[in-house]
Amino acid sequence: MPGNRFPEDVQAEHNILSYYTYHELTSSLHQIVQNHPQLAHIESLGKSFEGRDLWLVTVTNYESGPANEKPAYWIDGNTHADEVMGSTVALYTLWYLLTNYEHNPSVTRLLDRSVFYILPRISVDGAEHFLTTPGSLRSSKRPYPDSNKLREGLQVEDIDGDGNILTMRIKDPNGAWKCSAKDPRVMRRREIDEEDGEYYHLLPEGHLYNYDEFFLPIAQETYGIDFNRNYPFEWAPEGTQQGAGTYPLSEPETRAEVEFWHTHPNISAFLTYHTAGGIVLRPYSTRPDTTVPLHDLEVFNRMGERATQITGYPCFSTYHDFRESREEITHGGMDDYVYDTFGWFGFTVELWDMLAAANITGQHPLLWQQQHPEEDDIKLMKWNDEGMNGEVFQEWKAFNHPQLGQIEIGGWKTKFSVRNAPPRYLREICLKMVRLTLSHASLLPYLRFHTVKVTSVRQTLFRVIAVVENAGFLPTYTSRKALENNAVEEVNVSLSLPEDVYVLAGKQHQKIGHIEGRSNKLRSEFNHHHSPTDNRRKVEWVLEGMPGTPIDIIVRSPRAGTLHHTFTLPDTKGA
Repeated sequence: MPGNRFPEDVQAEHNILSYYTYHELTSSLHQIVQNHPQLAHIESLGKSFEGRDLWLVTVTNYESGPANEKPAYWIDGNTHADEVMGSTVALYTLWYLLTNYEHNPSVTRLLDRSVFYILPRISVDGAEHFLTTPGSLRSSKRPYPDSNKLREGLQVEDIDGDGNILTMRIKDPNGAWKCSAKDPRVMRRREIDEEDGEYYHLLPEGHLYNYDEFFLPIAQETYGIDFNRNYPFEWAPEGTQQGAGTYPLSEPETRAEVEFWHTHPNISAFLTYHTAGGIVLRPYSTRPDTTVPLHDLEVFNRMGERATQITGYPCFSTYHDFRESREEITHGGMDDYVYDTFGWFGFTVELWDMLAAANITGQHPLLWQQQHPEEDDIKLMKWNDEGMNGEVFQEWKAFNHPQLGQIEIGGWKTKFSVRNAPPRYLREICLKMVRLTLSHASLLPYLRFHTVKVTSVRQTLFRVIAVVENAGFLPTYTSRKALENNAVEEVNVSLSLPEDVYVLAGKQHQKIGHIEGRSNKLRSEFNHHHSPTDNRRKVEWVLEGMPGTPIDIIVRSPRAGTLHHTFTLPDTKGA
């Protein structure tokens, strides 16, 4: 269901969105950057396995300062090949930021003082396969875990040539499935003690290789790499973690991404877009919350609560709330890696809630997949029939399978119903994600001068006081985890002096430690509030020099930005 080039010239309220092939995405990115050269630059982080560019756009007001001197927010999408909705949301976010600068106060304020790094599509090879063929895969086109592309068992294919890979239902008295009595299109699990009915096996559409006429095994995936199991944090090999890759960052896509992160220390927060389920996930995947510093857990929870308020998606701890079993944990995840390594705050957003679209509410997506009432299936079918005009479910039809004989093929067209939202839902979801981005990006630390006071002590002697404050929510070190790791340099203050000006007291270059924001003030008791001004630092100097000489104060913080203030030594006593 690829669409046309992203509509740069339309208003958001009339925007018609779709899903974009690599060529369309590349063209859209370059066009929108070309139309906003004062706000956006584009670069390739590197090449994919098949040689495609990984396009990243840097968005900021370059007139207010270079990108690397501003606090930063990271956005990516489409880590998994079949989750193309993430790239559309990222592309829409880019478009929204650029076209609303100087029109939307929040956008203008954020682009003036901070920077966004947006990587719309990581799985560029896999997404192209997903969008241009009936097939699908997890992340990369690199054969894995071995190079043998033809494996014994059922190989998923579009055997009837209709452009979709659906479900085969095969009659068998020992099958585990049956048709619903309320709607024969719906397949329900056979009751544990049920006999004497008409039952079926359900299998993905495809051919069987080395079929022995008795068994119906599913072949091992040809392209089994999962980028979101390939990051270094608690990486585990294939025997423990399916899709892990040969070693941490074995894939050029994940390696290019991590290299960028290590060379851009100004990032403090992130969103990574996946599908589906309509939920927001936070670290860790492998550890309980007791291993998260209390301050960080409180910040995650407050940010998660705000995400729920804006999007309607519940926020879960992956470890505590989003595992199929107590024994199963996910190794090598992106969100775990960037929090544990850099101390970033952020979330994995599982976009699109098909259940909510069908008026099925209050369900945990993992538990629902395992078991749900028949009424939910009927609601979903009603949504297909009435809400989607029958577009996302294929009626069962007879097919003479070359190996299995008479079977039926049909079921959900999962690409743009289960895995990704039908295009008519995209604008509403994109707008919610933009609001979430603006909310979370506003929490970044950022420095400003509270006071700069210059007093003449005598004709060539001057006292200078500078008070610097962190006006952001997060501290200049971002998180306690970053502080534990010594991941962020302290705030540094320097004077840029002409040769004939001398520092008599104070230091020309000095570290002043980190500066708190508001995140350490989340706890309070009724009628017993504390809000200390620990978001400020004072620096003093005594300078000797001629009146009228210009002096530059430079304040640098990797996560909170760089400040410049130029003043002139006064001619007379006073400020």
